[in-house]
Amino acid sequence: MSGTKKTALLIGASFESVFSIKTAQSCGFFVIALDGNPNAQGLKYADQFFVVDISDYKKICSLLFENKIEPSVVLPAPVGKILDVTAKICDHFQLMGPSYSCVHKCTDKYLFHNELNNAGLRDAVCLLLAKNTQFDRNKLFFPSVLKPRFGSGSRDVRVIQSQTDLEKYIFNKLPFDEDMILESFVKGSEFAYDALIVGNTVHSVSLKRKINTPLPYRQCTSYSICNDSAVISLVEEFFFKVCKLLGIKNSIIQSDLIVNDDGIFLIEMSPRPTGHYIYNVFNPKILNINVIELFLKLSDQTQSQFSANQKVHASINFFDLKAGTISLIPDFEKLKKEKIISDYLCNLKVGDKIEYAVDGKTLIPRGYFIIEEKKDKERELALSILNMFDIKQ
Repeated sequence: MSGTKKTALLIGASFESVFSIKTAQSCGFFVIALDGNPNAQGLKYADQFFVVDISDYKKICSLLFENKIEPSVVLPAPVGKILDVTAKICDHFQLMGPSYSCVHKCTDKYLFHNELNNAGLRDAVCLLLAKNTQFDRNKLFFPSVLKPRFGSGSRDVRVIQSQTDLEKYIFNKLPFDEDMILESFVKGSEFAYDALIVGNTVHSVSLKRKINTPLPYRQCTSYSICNDSAVISLVEEFFFKVCKLLGIKNSIIQSDLIVNDDGIFLIEMSPRPTGHYIYNVFNPKILNINVIELFLKLSDQTQSQFSANQKVHASINFFDLKAGTISLIPDFEKLKKEKIISDYLCNLKVGDKIEYAVDGKTLIPRGYFIIEEKKDKERELALSILNMFDIKQ
């Protein structure tokens, strides 16, 4: 039992949620975790857990009522698929965090586009390709981006560059088994941005330049800190307008965006922490920022603002390797001792057969390595480390 401790409820207890659990416990919360998988890694770290279908809002409410659980806060976690349920729980208990209304506007990419487009905050064409329905093929265009209407990350995202791509990725896949959207392909520099929204104020956590896989895929293979104060200010001003439009208050947000001569094009955003080892590894180690701790202090009204140190040079890089069988892996401990890298996690082993990375599912579980204070040489150094792998075709 929680006794006099406040209760933090976690919905979705994957390995990426462990950081949220430990942070809440260090802040004095009694953590109750829910997951449909009895073997979910986060469950064993919680003070109490229940196995329940976390996509079913009514089942969760019944469980909480039957066990006389009234949470003080719902813990943010980088799990996009249960955002709507999390928001409904926040609404039900009148807790701090994103409302269902604003979450729905973010998770439905077609609705998200229309909201921003109608407000003059997103200039693009966006077509809905509804599942199990016919549509006018003459309206399809390229270059464009095909993506699922719902869901997060780079799953099934394809850049359509030609008539051949239209045939390969659309016409030959019909009928779709889920709603898809086709939207303008916007050129420019791509960034990832995360922030803490306090009231109506946007507090930047980090703005990171992205390097993605070659087209047609759009999986990020490296993030590096952006120190350009002019770009950061432009992004903050833009997100103030977006959060005001969507009604996002007292929440963590993460997003992907493009900066070009026309300004900012917001690809997508979500009221949750950034996964990919960003919220739980990169931000705490490099920026000394724990967004979960800040969120909990905000919920407890013990902190209302903070400032992030963007004046650092660092990148987190993932193992974007050619396909084949791994025959040699770099000595990462040696690289760390020689201060070529500052941190790493390598889950790859000699003998592993790997495919080309096309999305987060195929790339992120491999691990990462972090490079600090190498300034303009970070990318060159990262590529040299990746080239230390020996992969047999």
